[in-house]
Amino acid sequence: MSYIRCEKICKSFRLSRHEVIEALRDVSLGIERGSMVLITGPSGSGKTTLLSILGTIERPSKGRLFIGDREVNRLSDSAITRLRRSTIGIVFQEFNLIPRLSAWENVSYPLVPLGVGHRERRRRALEVLELVGLSNRCHHTPEQLSGGEKQRVAIARAIIHEPEILLLDEPTSNIDRETALLVLKLLTEMKTSGRTIILSSHDGDLITEVDRTFRLEEGKLVDGS
Repeated sequence: MSYIRCEKICKSFRLSRHEVIEALRDVSLGIERGSMVLITGPSGSGKTTLLSILGTIERPSKGRLFIGDREVNRLSDSAITRLRRSTIGIVFQEFNLIPRLSAWENVSYPLVPLGVGHRERRRRALEVLELVGLSNRCHHTPEQLSGGEKQRVAIARAIIHEPEILLLDEPTSNIDRETALLVLKLLTEMKTSGRTIILSSHDGDLITEVDRTFRLEEGKLVDGS
């Protein structure tokens, strides 16, 4: 049985009393543990919405999501938060770094609600920054970093708590091609450690080293090769 499983997932957003958008419609798919998966499709096809549901940020309007043997839909909000903090790392398309904090402080931020002390947070942050090749930029704030460096800081932040699942929304869209290839090489190396990696992209030409590709169009799964 797949490690992550969606069964007839639907997600709708009400814009007004008379207008509802169906972002996802009856999406069913399975993702194996330790695989790298690409979710592709044109802009507005539902990729980010699906990634948000897989990352437990959004709840589906209908359908069921399983992670391991847990049916996420049946968990309380607090249980879902604990699941996300312990199991899932997310890299957002706009990076979402905190402007006033240094790179290592941004990276260590997810450890704060876990009660990890300052000295240990810093040690672990420097460790993962070295992993992504940015140990020499640990004291720089986001405005002092390039797009590619921000992307790698965001990845370091997402993996500092050693999650089993790593999700990245359009990881190559805001960086140049050379840096994108370096990021993808880093993700491939991370996959060898057993992480399950899920990427979304409207243009999957650069992202070739994946085990499986799912394509969305107008909120529906049209291909799952």
